Amino acid sequence: MRAWAAAETPHVRLAGIVLVADAPGKLPKPLADLANILGGGVPHMWHVPWVGAYRLEVDPVDPPRQVRRVLAEINAVIATTT
Repeated sequence: MRAWAAAETPHVRLAGIVLVADAPGKLPKPLADLANILGGGVPHMWHVPWVGAYRLEVDPVDPPRQVRRVLAEINAVIATTT
């Protein structure tokens, strides 16, 4: 992200970052503050909530509703920037 922001990666087009919760519940304040700082430096930021089933196996064919929503938003951004 730093290299992209400093224009050191001319062949990289950054759509944004995806933050994935590492535990259920609300983010602790230090992590929420860090997320806000990171989000201010990129075009878009998405949050994937805690998905307990992902600790064992990710189902790429039928992700949970929240993950499908994030993927749809990312695809929409990519479609408008290509």
